[in-house]
Amino acid sequence: LLPCVFAAASYLRTTREIMRLTQLIIQGCFPDKSPYLLVPKMPSSIVETCEAMKIASLPDLIATPLKRKESILRKAGVKNNRDLRTITSTLSKMPNVDVKYKLPEGGTEESPAPADGLFQQLSSFGP
Repeated sequence: LLPCVFAAASYLRTTREIMRLTQLIIQGCFPDKSPYLLVPKMPSSIVETCEAMKIASLPDLIATPLKRKESILRKAGVKNNRDLRTITSTLSKMPNVDVKYKLPEGGTEESPAPADGLFQQLSSFGP
């Protein structure tokens, strides 16, 4: 609810930074680290291996068929079958979500359009 209050009060940039900080705290990973490294037992060489194999992102790796995924992980240096199963099991449980959004008419990322409905009510909490 707090991000909604900030967003409704025209604090979109602040809201994004709060969300980013929350993500950093929850994941325990700085933004300059690859998302691949959030997966337990994932070797650090996975980034280079995925680039060489034309896998552009973690969602692309998640969507990759199991046999190819195992091949990529072996090339990245996963030798232990137990680690391989841990990684592939974790990847199979991760959602592959596409997010689409549309700014309200007349709004920009830096200056959203006037809020209505619930957001108007929440904006009364602003400065």
